[in-house]
Amino acid sequence: MSFTFANLKKNPAIAVHFVLWLILVFQVTGTILPGLKLGNSFGIYHEVVDGTDFLTILDFPYHYNIVKKAWEAKITDGSGLSIYSAESQLRATSEWADSPVSETLLFGYSPTMLWLLLPLVPFSHAVAFFLFNAAGLIAVYWMTYPGRSRWGTGILLFFSAIANECFGIGQTAVLTGAGLLFLAERTVSGNPAKGWRDDLISGAALWALTAKPSVAIAAIAAIAALRRWRILAAAGLLTAITTLAASPWLGANWASDYIHILRSYDSVNSSSQYAWSVHPEYLSNLRGILTVNIGLKDNLAAAISSSVWLIAITGLIISGARSVLSVKRVWAISIVLYLLFCPHVSRTELLQTAVVLSLAVSVSGKLSVGEIVLLTTLPLYVLTLRPLGPPLESFIPLVVLFGFLVFFPEAPGATNRTAKEALPDA
Repeated sequence: MSFTFANLKKNPAIAVHFVLWLILVFQVTGTILPGLKLGNSFGIYHEVVDGTDFLTILDFPYHYNIVKKAWEAKITDGSGLSIYSAESQLRATSEWADSPVSETLLFGYSPTMLWLLLPLVPFSHAVAFFLFNAAGLIAVYWMTYPGRSRWGTGILLFFSAIANECFGIGQTAVLTGAGLLFLAERTVSGNPAKGWRDDLISGAALWALTAKPSVAIAAIAAIAALRRWRILAAAGLLTAITTLAASPWLGANWASDYIHILRSYDSVNSSSQYAWSVHPEYLSNLRGILTVNIGLKDNLAAAISSSVWLIAITGLIISGARSVLSVKRVWAISIVLYLLFCPHVSRTELLQTAVVLSLAVSVSGKLSVGEIVLLTTLPLYVLTLRPLGPPLESFIPLVVLFGFLVFFPEAPGATNRTAKEALPDA
C-alpha cells in the first residue's frame, strides 16, 4: 500500500492519517523550536521558584552530551574513570552547564548508544535534539500508517500528554517502539529457512535496541519464543564487536561501573547525584505499585518486579516453543510484559501500546469483537493518561490488556507460523 491517488480513493484513511500526522508535526515542532538555542548548553538550565534554585535537565540533550564528550575523549581522558562513573557524569554535566552542579541525570544506556548517536556528534545539542525528534516523527508515521495500524488509528496515541512529554524532553519510546515493530514484522514475514541475509538485518535491528537493555530483553524474549536463534546470534556478534571497538572511549573499569548502575538504579541505592531523578511514584508498572501502594522500599520493589518479569518471559518462551501463539501475539505479549514488570520503564514507554495495537488488530477484513474493543479502548487509555499520574491509573488497564492477549482467542489460522504475511509498502 503506497501513498498514491489511486490508493487514496480506495482507502481514505491514508489521507486522514497523513493530515493528522502533519498536525502532529506542527504541534511538536511548535513546542520544540521556540525553546531551541544554538549554544552547547541547550537542555540544561536553572529555575528559581519561591527563592529555591531548581536544576532542569532534558533527557536527550543530557544523554547526547555524555556521548559527544565520550567520543571527544573529554570525559575519560586522564581521569582514570569510566563514562559510567558518577564523578565523570557529574563533571561532564558541570562543563555542559558552564557552572558547577551537584546533581545530574543518569546515563544508563549501553555502549551501543555511542554508535547510534555518533552521526549526530558534529552538531550542537539543539540541532541534535531537533534531528532526534524529526526521526521520531518519521517513526510515528511509519508505525501508524494504515497499512500497519487499522485505519491509522494508532496515530491518535501520539496526541496524548505522555507523547507531548516524550517529544518535549527527548525520550526514546517512539524510536524503540518502531524498532520492536520492525523486528516483529520481519519475524512475521521472514522465512527461517532462508540464508543469513534476512537474519543479519534483523540482528542489526536487535543490536540497535541493545542500547536500551530492558527493551532488548523484551525483543530477545519474543525472538527466543519464536526460535529465531540466528537473529540472536547476529545481534550478539554485532554487540560484542561494537562494544570492544568502543572500549577505548568508555574508560577504565567501565563494565563494573555499568553493572553497578544497572543493579543500583533505585531511590534507595542510587548515588546522591542521581537519586533526585528517581520517582517510583510516577511509574506505571509493578515496581510503582509495590513502592507506592504496598509501601515496600524501592530497591526491594525493583528486585521483585525484575524477578516477576524474568518468570513471565520464561513462560512466554516456553509457550512459544509449543506454537500455541501466533507470531504477532507473541510480540504483543512480550511488549506488555515489559510495560508491566520491567522495573525501569518510564510512563512515556506506554506509547509502545501503539505497537501492540498494530500487532493485535488486523489491518483488513472483518474485525472481531476483541479487535473492536482494542481499537476503541487502547487510544482512549493512552489519551487519558497523565505524565505524573499515580501507578494504579495505568497499571490496572495494562493488566486487563495482558489478560486479553493471553486468553482472548485468536482468529482461525493465526497461529500458523509458516504462512507468510505481506508487509505494507510504506
